Amino acid sequence: MSTALARRLRQVEEATRDRLLRRLHAAIDEQIVSLTSEHQRRLTDGVRAVRAEPTAMLVHAGRSLSHVCASCIDGYDPPALLRAAWILLVHRTLGGAPALLPPAIAAVYDREPAARPAVPCTRCSYLLPTLRGAVVAGVSCPVCEAGSDPAGEEDA
Repeated sequence: MSTALARRLRQVEEATRDRLLRRLHAAIDEQIVSLTSEHQRRLTDGVRAVRAEPTAMLVHAGRSLSHVCASCIDGYDPPALLRAAWILLVHRTLGGAPALLPPAIAAVYDREPAARPAVPCTRCSYLLPTLRGAVVAGVSCPVCEAGSDPAGEEDA
């Protein structure tokens, strides 16, 4: 590969990384505003605990500590609220719906340790909390306020 091509590729990669980091920081700011102070504290403590784990550096071997993917999240097996926060942040960073975790949604993750954001709202693509592949009954989308029935089908 020519030096000019390698330099251009590096510039494109740096610009992409910078754009994604800006999106991630905006998503974090957006999410923080939606959290109660108790949920903010628990998420902060959870992130610190994960970063302090001796295996944190091994999981990211060959990658920067800012790297996050589904395998990384599942590999840590975090509490449901922390897992949801990460998944929603990654989804938002990659162009998805806002990474909101208002009290009603956070309560689902507090109550259901196996819940995870997985099914996109049919109106706005927010990842709704699910259990065994179905949207948790009685949950409304915090972005567009679309409701769901117990089977996980969105209301019109």
